[in-house]
Amino acid sequence: MSCKPVEVVIPKGSYDTKIIQMNCGETDHHGMRVICDSCLNSRKAMSKIEQHQINVDADNAWLVI
Repeated sequence: MSCKPVEVVIPKGSYDTKIIQMNCGETDHHGMRVICDSCLNSRKAMSKIEQHQINVDADNAWLVI
C-alpha cells in the first residue's frame, strides 16, 4: 500500500476554485478526511482509518464529560 497525494478542489473567491494537493489522511477545509484511491481500495488501510476514527471519537467524547 502506498499513499499518494490527493487533489482537493477548494473555493477561491466568489466564483473560482483552486486545486491543492493534500496528504492522504489529512482533513480538508470541510473537516472531512481525504483518502487516496490506494487506501480506499485496501481493506487493511480502511480498517486502520476506521479504528483511528473510533479512537478520535472516543477521545472527544471523554473530553466533554
